[in-house]
Amino acid sequence: MANSRLLSLPDELQEKVLQHVAAGSISDLAAVKLTCEQLKEVSERPLVYATFNLVNINFPLLARMPATFYAECYRPGNPYAIYLNFVFLAYLIM
Repeated sequence: MANSRLLSLPDELQEKVLQHVAAGSISDLAAVKLTCEQLKEVSERPLVYATFNLVNINFPLLARMPATFYAECYRPGNPYAIYLNFVFLAYLIM
């Protein structure tokens, strides 16, 4: 069960905490999502997806990510998703 101190915070602060977790490590965020239903719901908000650092994910894991994950990151303006989309499109043009 998740720490009750974190769960007692307002949703907006929980979201800020999870944004920092997402920026640091995708595996840490995945672990947080497994703790309880409330944190799973908060971790799936667009602003959390906007903070994923996709460049620091190792390539084998990045290659196995579903396309919907990239779309969820790209939609709120994640700069790493925008960068990877540009690189992919530039590769297609070459």
